[in-house]
Amino acid sequence: MQVLHLTFWDHSFWLWAEDSERTADCKAIPGPAPDAPYHHPFSSPPGDLQETLELLPVTRAEENSDTICIRIPACLNIPFASHPILTPPIDVRRKPILTTFEVDAYRLSMESVLELVATSSHTIPIQPGLLVGQEFDWTYRLLRLAADLAIQQSVLPTLVKAGPRVWQARWTPILLEDTQAHCQQLAACLPQILRCATAPKHQEALAIAPGRFVHSLLDHCADWFMRIGPEDEPGEPPATPHEGWVQALESADPSVPWQNQSDLEQLAQQIESWRRPADLQSRAPFRIRFHLEEPEDPDPDGPAAFATDQPWNVRCLLQSKEDPSIQAPIGELLASSRKATQLFSADPLEYLLFSMGQIAGFFPQLKARLDKGIPESIPLDTRGAYQFLQEIAPALQASGFGVVLPNWWRHKRNRSGIGLGLSTKDALSHDEFSIHNLFQCQFHVTSHGTPLSLADLEGIARLKLPLVRMRGMWVEVDQAQIQKAIALLREKGEPAP
Repeated sequence: MQVLHLTFWDHSFWLWAEDSERTADCKAIPGPAPDAPYHHPFSSPPGDLQETLELLPVTRAEENSDTICIRIPACLNIPFASHPILTPPIDVRRKPILTTFEVDAYRLSMESVLELVATSSHTIPIQPGLLVGQEFDWTYRLLRLAADLAIQQSVLPTLVKAGPRVWQARWTPILLEDTQAHCQQLAACLPQILRCATAPKHQEALAIAPGRFVHSLLDHCADWFMRIGPEDEPGEPPATPHEGWVQALESADPSVPWQNQSDLEQLAQQIESWRRPADLQSRAPFRIRFHLEEPEDPDPDGPAAFATDQPWNVRCLLQSKEDPSIQAPIGELLASSRKATQLFSADPLEYLLFSMGQIAGFFPQLKARLDKGIPESIPLDTRGAYQFLQEIAPALQASGFGVVLPNWWRHKRNRSGIGLGLSTKDALSHDEFSIHNLFQCQFHVTSHGTPLSLADLEGIARLKLPLVRMRGMWVEVDQAQIQKAIALLREKGEPAP
């Protein structure tokens, strides 16, 4: 019985395996771990791995195997097995120690990894006697997320120095709220065998936090998805560093074909400045949250519809991404940097300046108030509130900001409170029932079940507002439909007041 594993190391996925037939030959070796790592006693050798690869749905595996080092729990230098079917002779009374082992492994192309994880699961053997670890299912989830980001174009290009005189063009994801939540879920259930690789002489576990590992792996996979496509024919050498950078973004090889290092350093600084607003929003431990507050109803039992001079209000708050229950008004945080540091362990001023400038591009009422500084709240009239509900709130949410809207707006059935009803004039007895009487009926217009008179409708029409309050409830109004309803009631003979 073989159990296949994936481990990520040196910008690649490596495939190796544990073999149940080799566990019987394991021998305990007392004493501390040696300077050079032991070979994993029940890992599959290259020949067995090659035979296994021929059974897998992998079309583009590397031809030659290599050796990588992994750091996993062991007892008397016998590694713990990853599956109950593997039974090495371990004294469970002893305390396990992280120990470095060498394993024979195959470096897989990303195409092979995708084919492999998409067609296998740790709950079902691939072949009789051939299982895979839980990291296969986990990797499939991460690849799905990376593919979604690439399809949605939720990535930005960058230029990074990958070594002496080596610059690479990379695609990195934009980590908005939903993506960050998904990454946190993946980090919470990360199979440790994926990140157990270490340098050959490294006798300490690499201190890579699960969250950081997930982000790094997501960057790698999203970058690969962005490069999928037919390879262009080699063209002319780039005439400028920018042209070389663009070529590297579209090529399977991310290295930028440009020799002048100062040109590339200057280009990298320009790209970093261009990306800064998105990076600030992605990396900040907080986000802006806009809370739309409707005017108080001065007379819930008053007229069916009325205009109000009381403005709507949008409150501006700062909310923690990690713990959404932690939030505070922006005005209080700007007045006290100490409070901001206590709540969020960071100064929000730079983030607020960049973010408010971005939002002002599609929120005109905010833009009008920025001349006086970052506002604590933004007053709106009824038309402005309707624009906020219809256009601005969806744009804010799509940009990664938080929005709180009234309950009646979030439930679409409660928005459109004006409808047309049909009823017979009177209950018919058995003797009065006829085709003629059956079609003697009345049309009536209602708001949340309450009939509206012609006078009510004409009052709504005079307001010419997209939102009106009727008997204490805000209702979305289509003025064209109101005019049709008025015409229908007049046609049926209801007199005007």
